[in-house]
Amino acid sequence: MRKLTIKLASQHLKNTKRHSLWTLVSIVLAVGMLVAIGGFGTSAMVALNDLTTNVDGWTGGATNIISYGLSSFFGGIVAFAGIVVISNAFRISAGERTRQFGILKSVGATKKHIKATVLAEATILSAIGIPLGFALGFLMYYLSMAAMNIFVDLNFMSENLQFSMHFQPIILLIALILSLIVIFTSAWLPARKAAKTPAINAIRGIGEVKKHTKRIGGGKIVGKIFGFEGLLAAKTLRRNRKHFRATVISISVSLILILTAVSLNWHMTRLLDGRMEQIDMPNIGLLFTSNPNDRSNTNFNAATATKITEELQQFADTRVNGMGFSYGSRVPYAPRSAFDALWIMTLNDTAYTEIVELAGVPYGSNVLVNVRLNIDTNGVFTQERLFDFEDGDVIRKYSLEGEFVEEITVHGQVLELPRHLYFLAEGVKTIVMPDGDIWMYQWNINTAEPEGFASFARDVFESHYILGEYEEFTEMDWTEGFLLMQAIVSTISTSIAIFSTMLALLGLTNVISTIVTSIQMRKREFAVLTSIGMDKKGLRNMLALESILSSARALLFGLPLGFAAAYVVYLSVEPSNPVGMAFYPPFMAMAICTVAVFAVTFVIMQAAIGGIKKDSVIDTIRGV
Repeated sequence: MRKLTIKLASQHLKNTKRHSLWTLVSIVLAVGMLVAIGGFGTSAMVALNDLTTNVDGWTGGATNIISYGLSSFFGGIVAFAGIVVISNAFRISAGERTRQFGILKSVGATKKHIKATVLAEATILSAIGIPLGFALGFLMYYLSMAAMNIFVDLNFMSENLQFSMHFQPIILLIALILSLIVIFTSAWLPARKAAKTPAINAIRGIGEVKKHTKRIGGGKIVGKIFGFEGLLAAKTLRRNRKHFRATVISISVSLILILTAVSLNWHMTRLLDGRMEQIDMPNIGLLFTSNPNDRSNTNFNAATATKITEELQQFADTRVNGMGFSYGSRVPYAPRSAFDALWIMTLNDTAYTEIVELAGVPYGSNVLVNVRLNIDTNGVFTQERLFDFEDGDVIRKYSLEGEFVEEITVHGQVLELPRHLYFLAEGVKTIVMPDGDIWMYQWNINTAEPEGFASFARDVFESHYILGEYEEFTEMDWTEGFLLMQAIVSTISTSIAIFSTMLALLGLTNVISTIVTSIQMRKREFAVLTSIGMDKKGLRNMLALESILSSARALLFGLPLGFAAAYVVYLSVEPSNPVGMAFYPPFMAMAICTVAVFAVTFVIMQAAIGGIKKDSVIDTIRGV
C-alpha cells in the first residue's frame, strides 16, 4: 500500500503541476525564511556585541536579548504563517482528490491510508523544497546582511565593524527541525479532515462543500452597487472563504509588521532626537557617584561641585551644565511614575541663581521644576504644567526602601524653562535645592576638543576632591551612547522591515496559488456563465471585483490591527521618554500598503484568467 500511496501522490503532483509548483514555492520560502532568521539572529548578536564592547553601561546580555528575541519573534510568526499558507495549499490539493479518496475507501483503503497519501505529497515536496529552501535561506541571509549594512551605520565605533554572516550548526539544525514541523503539520491537518470524510460523500464530491449545501446569502449591497458581476463575486468569496482565509491572514500579518516597523523607527528616532535636543546635545559626560545608602564617608557637596563646574567652564569653546542628585524616592508600594518619583537636585551656583529668579523666590529656596517638555510630529518643543502644586505645599520624601525621611516645602515653582535649562525637565518631581545630600553629580559638556578636555577635567576634579571608598569619577562619551542607541533602533526597525517583506512574499505565493487554483477549478462555472450570455468583459469584471473584495477583506483586518500595533509601539516608547511625544499615525504607510495590496491581487487575478484555455463551452460543461 505504501508504494501505491507514493505513486498516487506523485501522479497527483504531476497532474496539478501549476498548483504543486506554488505549493513547493511556499515550502521553499518558509524554509528559507527560517534559515535566514536563524542566521540573522547570530549575526546581529555578534555585531551588536562588538559594537557595545567599549561603551559604558552596555553588556553582551542586553544585545543577546535583542538579537535572540527578534529571531524568536520572527521565527514564531514565520512558522505560524507557513503552517497557514502551506496547509491551505494541501487542503486545496486534498479537496481536488475528494473523489479519488472516496474510490480508494470503497475498495478497502483505511483512514490511515488516506492520511499517508496526503503525507506522501508532503514527503516528496519536502525532499525537493528543503534543500532549495536552505539554498534560498543562505541567499536571503546574505542579502539581509547587505541591507543591514546599507541602512544601519556601525562605523562610528570602528571602520571595519559591520554585519557579516556567521554560521552555527545548531542554528541550521533548529531550522531543519522547524521546517519539518511546519511542512508535516501543514499536511497533517487537511489529511486528517480528508480521512474523516465518508466514502459515499467523497465519491459524490461533497466532502469539502457539505457545509455550503444551503443557500449562500450575502452580496446584496455589492450587487446593487456593481450589478450582477458584483453579486456573483461576493457570493463566490463567501462560498470559497476557506480558500481565501490564508490569504487574508498572510496579508494582515504583513501589514501589521510593516506598520509596526514604521512606528518603531519613527517614535524611537523622535525619542532620541528629542532627548539629545533636551540635554543640549553634549558630546562628553562626567559622572561622580558614591554609595546612595551610606553618606557617612563622603565629603562631596554643592560647594565643591560649583567650584569644579566654574573651572571646567574656563576651557576654550566649551559649554558645561552641572547637576547633582540626591537619591530618587517614591511613595511606598506605589508604581514608579512621574507622579510619585522624586529627584532632589542641586545645581552649580549660576544655574541655581537663575532658577530662583525664574521662580520669583529668594536665594536659598526650594524650587519645584513643574515642567514637562513635549515634542510634536514636526519636532517643535512645547511646555506644560505637570503637577498640581501650589507654593507652600509639602512633598514627602521616602527612602528607596519606602521609609519616610522628611518633608520638603516647595517655596516656588518654575512653569517655563529657557532653552539652555531644558535638561531640568525630567518628567518627574524635580526639587532644586541650594544644598542637597548629593550622592551623584553629573556634568554634560559640549566641547570642540573632547580629548584635550577629558584630561583637563580629570585634573580639575582631582585638584578639588579626593575620591573615597565606594566613590567613582568616570568619563562618558555621550555621542557614542546616542549613536549606539540609534544603531540598535535602526537594527530592530530594519530587521522588521526585511522580514515583513519576506513574509509578504510568502503571502504572495499563497495569493497566487489560491487565485490560480480557484480559477482552474471554476472552468465549468465560467463556461456556464458564458453559455447564458456573460461575455469576456463581464467575466473579467467579476474576477476584478473578486480581487478587490478579497483585498478589501484583508485590509479590513490588517490596517486596523496594524494601526493598533503602531499605537502600542508608541505607548511602549513614550513613558520612557522624559520629553513628551505626540503619536505619529502611519497614514502614509497605510496608503502605500493599500495601493500595493489592491494592485498585486488585481494583476494576479487578471493574469490567471488570461491563462484559461479557450476550450469548447459545451465540452467544458460536460467535463470533457
